[in-house]
Amino acid sequence: SAVCLLIFLNSVILGVQTDLIAQQNLTRAPTELLALEGIMCVFFVAELALRASVYKWRFFQGSGWHWNVFDTVIIAVQVIEQIMTAIFAGDSDVVVNNFSATRVIRTLKLIRLLRIARVLHVIGELRILIISIVNSVKSLFWTVVLLMFMIYTFSIYLTQMVTERRNVLLPDSEEATVLDRHFGSLGTTMLSMFMAITAGIDWQELCKPLMEQISPVMAPLFAIYIAFSLLAMLNVVTGVFVESVLKSQATDRDLFMVSNARELFQSLDGGMRAHMTWETFESKLDAPQMQAFLKAIDVDPSEARGLFKLLDLDGSGEVSADEFLNGALRLRGAAKALDVALLIQEVRNIERQMRQVTVHLS
Repeated sequence: SAVCLLIFLNSVILGVQTDLIAQQNLTRAPTELLALEGIMCVFFVAELALRASVYKWRFFQGSGWHWNVFDTVIIAVQVIEQIMTAIFAGDSDVVVNNFSATRVIRTLKLIRLLRIARVLHVIGELRILIISIVNSVKSLFWTVVLLMFMIYTFSIYLTQMVTERRNVLLPDSEEATVLDRHFGSLGTTMLSMFMAITAGIDWQELCKPLMEQISPVMAPLFAIYIAFSLLAMLNVVTGVFVESVLKSQATDRDLFMVSNARELFQSLDGGMRAHMTWETFESKLDAPQMQAFLKAIDVDPSEARGLFKLLDLDGSGEVSADEFLNGALRLRGAAKALDVALLIQEVRNIERQMRQVTVHLS
């Protein structure tokens, strides 16, 4: 939408301002960019006020109220930033000398960038990635804890070995300096071990002084540490993210399908309490919500008649909102083990009833 485009453009303008100020050593942004920022701020305020006047009390209580609160806070911050910028715009010496005011304005500009989340929320792929990252934070945390414990354990062993060797070397010798640079304390050793598995430093640079000053046995021990960290621990982190993405994608697809179904019924007379006949169902086949719904459950529009019969569980010739939503969730994806078990049970019941009828007739 136009609002999302302007939000993105607003972020780009902030980046251009920062680049110009850095390259040209300016004390404030050019007047043209400040004026453009002001125009956008007025537009955002007008758009927010228009939405609030249309929705009234539902603006903070209806569907999507949390995004409305988010927009209100960010736009209020932008208004405050524009006011402070206008106050100090007339005197560049005040801006240079008053570091507190400059720091506040800079912070307000950064907060304004958070509204780009509005654009990310609209784009499905980005929304899935963000949700996946948020959902995997707990698993990622415990994975990092386990990784840190492994680094901590190996670092204790290395620090003890290096300390014993340094005690027999001259303090100012080149060998002692090399060992002290990477293994001088437990914290330094842990940092070196973390950098070794994250490409912060070549692990050959760490392993070579250990082999020369302590023992050649340190080479296979170090290789085992690197192999286990890269092939096991970091692959576990990748697996956690992949699993989270798959789960989040399935959940987002279900929510999107339910949202489309609700929009279809809300467009009918009676809203969610309305009943959809076949004629109404057929007339909605070209609607974007219906097209997205059919795509989500992998059904061709030519099969709409059969789909309607499946959704009409009671055979009344009408589909209620509950039947539509439950049917949508039931039909999407492959059949579950529970669906197959229920089908087998129904077949057995029919078979039992047919036997009773056969015995009765004979």
